[in-house]
Amino acid sequence: EIRRIILQDARAIFGDVPQAAQSLGIAALQAALDGLIAEGVVAPLHTTVTARMIYGAVTEASFWIAEPDGDIEARLAQALEGLERLLSGLLNS
Repeated sequence: EIRRIILQDARAIFGDVPQAAQSLGIAALQAALDGLIAEGVVAPLHTTVTARMIYGAVTEASFWIAEPDGDIEARLAQALEGLERLLSGLLNS
């Protein structure tokens, strides 16, 4: 119930996350990707768009996990599996 209030009701009342907070999250992801590319862990790619895509995927997954009509634990496990598969596609092979 608390998750639903925080993730869904707050969004409906207060609107989306402020642009500044989104920008900070995206910038942190971009910096992490840049570092992983420099280390050779992640294949070279356009980090700005990739960071935005990861941020959006994780954000939307969090809302889906918190939906009141679902099994939160099962949804979390599914989301983590999906995220792992998504991110593994970025690895330098």
